[in-house]
This record gives sequence, C-alpha cells and structure tokens, in this order.
Amino acid sequence: MGRRRGLAGAQAHMEEGDALLSEGRHAEALAAYDRAAGADPGLADVHGCRGAALAGLGRHDEAAAAFGRAAEIDPGIAEAHAGLGTALSRLGRHEEALAAYDRAAEIDPGMGPLHAARAWALESLGRHDEAVAAFELAVALDPDVGA
Repeated sequence: MGRRRGLAGAQAHMEEGDALLSEGRHAEALAAYDRAAGADPGLADVHGCRGAALAGLGRHDEAAAAFGRAAEIDPGIAEAHAGLGTALSRLGRHEEALAAYDRAAEIDPGMGPLHAARAWALESLGRHDEAVAAFELAVALDPDVGA
C-alpha cells in the first residue's frame, strides 16, 4: 500500500511538472519532477523529464546524468537516449552523443528530429557524407525538420 501511495504521489508531481514544462517554466518543473523522484526514484520517466527541465535551464551536465539514469532504468525508451545525445552534443561530446543517438534510432528509427540531431553530431565529427544521409532521412521522415 505504501508503494501505491508513492506511485500516486509521483504521478501527481509528474503531471504538475509536465504542465509547468509545457509553459517553459523549467525551474518550477524541475522542482515538481524532483518531488516525483523523491516519491518513486525508480520511474524512468521521472528522470527523463528531469533531464528535459535541466536542459531547458542550460544545465547540460546534469541533464545528461538524468537522461542517462532514465536510459539505465529502462533501456527501451528512445527519448531518453535521444535526450542524452542532445545533452552530450551541447557539451561538445559528439562521439558519445552519436552513440546515444544511434541507440535511440535502434529503438525507434522513425523519429525524424532524432536523425537531424544525428546529422549535426556527424557533421561535428567531420563525417560529412554520413551527415548528409542522416539529414536526408530526417527530412524524409519528417518534412518539418528541414523547414
């Protein structure tokens, strides 16, 4: 029964954080997600959402750690790997970012924006032909990516 109460508390805090994040209120969203993590630290989504809030605050080291934790808890969440890749890319860690993007693409190959992010990582690594191919795939999957 205590675990169930923890899950309900975590869910309420997650919903609060999601609403705040959608309004661009990253610091407040992070506080709500931190409360959710306190209620149930084993929920992968909590850590992924913390990563999004931290990224919005420009705290990319912490965002990478949060996305990494989400991916560790549930390796099948493509968004966690993609978020990790973006945080690592912002830190200039392009090889690691590319590995995270590749893992996300293995899980969900249909994410157009993911392939655009892969393209930027590849370009940063001087792998121009691969970058062009990744960007072409991104646009094929999601024409808005190229807009």
